Amino acid sequence: MTGWVRYGAIGAAGIAPWLLCAPALAQAIAPFRLVYPPDRHETKSDRVFFLGTAPPDGVVTINGQRINRSAFGHFAPSLPLQLGENHFELRWGDRVLSRTVIRQSTAPLLLNQSLTALEPAVDVARPVGKPVCFRAVGIPDRTVTVLLGSHRVPLLPQPITPEPPPNSAVLTGNFPPLVVDGTRSPLVVYKGCKVFDRPGDLGRPRFEVTGEPGGITSGITSGITSGITSGINALSAAGSVTIWPAEQRDVATVTANPGVARTGPSTDHARLTPLPQGTQAVINGREGDWWQLAYGGWIRSAEVTVQRNTASMPAIVRGIRAQNQAEAIEIAIPLSQPVPIEVRQEGRYLLLTLSHAVAATDTIFLQRNPAIERLDWQQLPGDRIEYRVKLKDRSWGWGLRYEGNTLIWRIKHPPVRSDPAPLAGITILLDPGHGGQESGATNAAGIAEKIPNLQTSLKLQAALERRGARVVLTRSTDRDLPIPDRLAQIAELEPTIALSVHYNALPDDGNAETTQGIGMFWYHAQAHDLAQFLHDELTRRLNRPSYGVYWGNLALARPSIAPAVLMELGFMSHPTESEWITDPVEQDRLAEAIADTLQAWFDRPVPDRVNDP
Repeated sequence: MTGWVRYGAIGAAGIAPWLLCAPALAQAIAPFRLVYPPDRHETKSDRVFFLGTAPPDGVVTINGQRINRSAFGHFAPSLPLQLGENHFELRWGDRVLSRTVIRQSTAPLLLNQSLTALEPAVDVARPVGKPVCFRAVGIPDRTVTVLLGSHRVPLLPQPITPEPPPNSAVLTGNFPPLVVDGTRSPLVVYKGCKVFDRPGDLGRPRFEVTGEPGGITSGITSGITSGITSGINALSAAGSVTIWPAEQRDVATVTANPGVARTGPSTDHARLTPLPQGTQAVINGREGDWWQLAYGGWIRSAEVTVQRNTASMPAIVRGIRAQNQAEAIEIAIPLSQPVPIEVRQEGRYLLLTLSHAVAATDTIFLQRNPAIERLDWQQLPGDRIEYRVKLKDRSWGWGLRYEGNTLIWRIKHPPVRSDPAPLAGITILLDPGHGGQESGATNAAGIAEKIPNLQTSLKLQAALERRGARVVLTRSTDRDLPIPDRLAQIAELEPTIALSVHYNALPDDGNAETTQGIGMFWYHAQAHDLAQFLHDELTRRLNRPSYGVYWGNLALARPSIAPAVLMELGFMSHPTESEWITDPVEQDRLAEAIADTLQAWFDRPVPDRVNDP
């Protein structure tokens, strides 16, 4: 399970895991239970599903309505929620289970004042000449002005526009149309920006609101204080504003290995290519504990050190030399200083872009090698250099690191296969998801996802080894294993491919009664073909439903050193598919089908779309 819902690990204490995997026996000993949601569960969804089980005989009702159940007695109906507390009573015979689910509002709360959600909510810094923007949500028909030092910034009202659905909507298919109805919204957004022409610490913006009928109100919301002046409701934002001198050039050096660069100042923003340790970048601004880097990314302050007022000229690149290694070719790009990088793949090409760099290159040495046909470069506008590698085969993985000021681009050779075993010469890393205290999803019978994850992985290991593959498991027992440790194993091993073994679950607004099937998640383009082939072949060979193939920003799909796929092989939250998941005979069939599919994938020619010029 990839992290959408974490059910509690309920029941099963003192029962051997192998016993729990026989669905009929597990059902025979299972009491009337509700696995999800927990009592007083809080959600912003307009619905929630109830996952549980009862002995097959008899009827289960929720608030008097009979619900559907599987042959083993499992159930997972979805029920609507009203705002606030929702009370549910589940009955089976004379047994009763009660749950209260609290639906939280997504609308801003004013709490007896005219404005809320004041921005900046965190301390911000911008250079002279760069705009600083202010925002608040409030009652319509007011005049809102921001006071900052000696400056007055008028904010203009705009209708509240609908928010795009959350990322999880892609997984549930719950995509309501983004429309605004014809009625007038009770709230509006007030916005305004200003460019400041002098440096200084301007303090916290003060929002003045006039035009309130009936006098002045006051109140307190999270991160906002309110005060009263004559005839005006005045509120101060939580964040302060600092304007840097235009000539100030602070430089951030990445200390994390690697640094996580994002499109904006929060973990809600999308990831960019990770920045190798040692990367240096000019800072263009700050929001809270995030630095805005001049090349376009944002990074947390904990992942960098900052040198104040450091002159930073574009890095110079001269000659480039590539050196063959046993299993990879390493391209050494010496720079006068480490700079931010970005990598993408277009068909048969890998493209590396250096920011804040200028080429003075006259010579490149590229040895004959199994991976690369040609290496080209071009200078791009904005002090950027693009290196374009044409691959001979598919991409089998790449990595980047700085050794001093030299960027090393490691591109793996294709695997060398040997007879007679069909997968001899292939190294496969298997990652059984979760483990130890991290149990993952729980099915209706109370079985934690970590158990079938490991069972399936062990059976798949045996099936692959019978075909001659070298197989390495991140864990072979039920133990805690943090995600960074799993990623470190992949980085050290550099396998031919890496597969993370999971079973799926849904967020609250998913339909657990109907959502099932095999799904695959990939992140780098080099893994897309493997993910698609696994999905297509497994659904065909096993006659299983399809959940689909997704680009997914998931940790175990993100390694670049090998094609990496996170497999969601079925839904723990589906009443009947969870029984298939825990059936030892079906696990055997699944393991053999995955092994046969991987053998077929390695045997087939590289698809034409991978070889596009």
